[in-house]
Amino acid sequence: MPCAMAGTNGMILSHYWCIFGGSPWQLSQDITLTDQQDDWIKAQVEGGDYTNDSEYIRDLIRREQERGAEIEVVSRGIDRG
Repeated sequence: MPCAMAGTNGMILSHYWCIFGGSPWQLSQDITLTDQQDDWIKAQVEGGDYTNDSEYIRDLIRREQERGAEIEVVSRGIDRG
């Protein structure tokens, strides 16, 4: 069963619980994008760095989480100083 399917008008459609290779359960979410955002994501996938829309979105989230963690470390250092 697929975990995410690209829909029309920039919407990702899915409500499935999925297992990827024994990893923890993952929830697919519905998100709404503008046509421009959807085109951007498709261009990133077509560029060969990502295999699908979901992989690109997950990478963006991971990078934002890492950035947030780095900001937290710097903030704590400032507070100590």
